[in-house]
Order: sequence, then C-alpha cells, then structure tokens
Amino acid sequence: MESPSKDHYPVGVFHPNLWGDYFITHASTSSNELSQIQSKIDELKLNLSKMLKETTNHHQSLVLIDTMQHLGVAYHFEIEIDEILNKIHRTGFNPSEDMQTVALGFRLLRQHGLPASPDVFTKFLDEDGDLLNLGSTQSIEDLLGLYEASYFLTPDEKIIEKAAYHAINHLELVVDDLNPYMKQMVSRALQMPRLKRAERLEARQFINMEERAPENRDQVSFRKR
Repeated sequence: MESPSKDHYPVGVFHPNLWGDYFITHASTSSNELSQIQSKIDELKLNLSKMLKETTNHHQSLVLIDTMQHLGVAYHFEIEIDEILNKIHRTGFNPSEDMQTVALGFRLLRQHGLPASPDVFTKFLDEDGDLLNLGSTQSIEDLLGLYEASYFLTPDEKIIEKAAYHAINHLELVVDDLNPYMKQMVSRALQMPRLKRAERLEARQFINMEERAPENRDQVSFRKR
C-alpha cells in the first residue's frame, strides 16, 4: 500500500525588501537626543514668553500675538496674551496709533471675547464713511488689517462697512504690483479671510512664508519642533 503523497506548495519568489536593514541599522532617536530637543523647545518657549512680557509697544505686541496665531503656537502663551489684550482693553488705543495697529487690536480683542468698540475707526474715516486719502496715506498692511477686522463686526455695526468695501477694491487693484511676500499675503486674504482658515493648514503655509523673515526666526523654529 502506497503511503499518501505529501502536498507540495510552490515556493514564492519575492523581491528584496525595499527597506533592507534600514530599521536595524538606524535606531530611533536616543534619550539624549530627545533631551536636547526638549531643552531647545524650552529655550525657544522662554524667549517668546520674554518677548511678550517685555514688549510694551501696542503695535509690536499685537503683531507678535498675530504671528503666533498664524503659526499655531499661541496656545502655549495664553496667560501672557490675555494680560496684553486685557491691558489694551482697559487703557484703549493711543490717538497716534495707525490703522494697522487699531484694526489688529480690534480683531484680536473681539476674537478673545473682549469688548471693542468699532468707533476706534472713526478717525480714519470722512463724514461719508469713506477712508481718508485712500491709497495715499494708508499702507497695504493698514488696508489688509481693516479688511480682516470687518469680519468681526456684528450685522448692525455699519461704521466701516463702506471703508472695508473700498479697501478690498484697492487691494484687488494693486495686488499684482506688490512684492512677492505681500502679494501672497494679500492674495490669500482676499481668497479666504483669517476667520475662515483651518489653523493647521494656515500654520503650514505661513511657516513657508515666514522662514524668509529673520525677525520671526524663534517663532518659526518653535513651531517646527
């Protein structure tokens, strides 16, 4: 009687592993390297916190907060930011402050749930609600700030509605003549205002732009870590 035959299965022929011995020869980050990275993060965080606390100029403080929000790191500095905005809310804006500072402050105050009167824009408007000397005294940053601030008005606040409309028209008119950095800033804003942008996507796009701005080096480095 014949013994039952054993089943024979074909032996597969596979291509060499694409990764080879990569994961064997390349160990994960050592604890020492992780410690160094954490130390650098702590150092950057301390530097940014110090900048927020030591900056007394409204314009510089507000631009710093706005940049941190762009980069998606503002949540690390909620206490410092709240202190700055609450102080501005208590003391108000200086009469000499430009439209960019006032518009940015108005937007950030309302964004953080603090009262801000649209009457702060009155000094930039004529009796018909138009911007004074449109295009001659206002910078692109002024007009861009006014445009972004207009999205934080309530339906019954019409004070800068007309001015914001003219600001948008002017930005659309000059956008192609701006330097590459400002052109990208204005184009993105006109396409979608800050209020409607996804935070993570905004941070990624803003990092690509701000890496060329040396004054924001610490903020960009902190975000990338």
